[in-house]
Amino acid sequence: MQRRYLNGSVQNALIRLFPIALKFDDDGSMPVSVFDEKCFELVPMTLDNYATYVENEILGKGYNPYRGTNYAPVIKHAIQNCDDDGCPT
Repeated sequence: MQRRYLNGSVQNALIRLFPIALKFDDDGSMPVSVFDEKCFELVPMTLDNYATYVENEILGKGYNPYRGTNYAPVIKHAIQNCDDDGCPT
């Protein structure tokens, strides 16, 4: 994944998902988490930070999601953030 963070692939994917999130979520933001062996919830993507999200909010804040991949923590995090009405989009 390191190459994909550095070459803009992750940023491009987030930019493509962001309008969809805005359409389905009414608070004007998209929750973002990164994970490797652990899960890290980041500040939400908004109209103010979407253009440089990976550079400023992921790489710029020292997250290094380049180690091994463990899906269990991110799945547990998603489940914990669900309420009785279901999960956020």
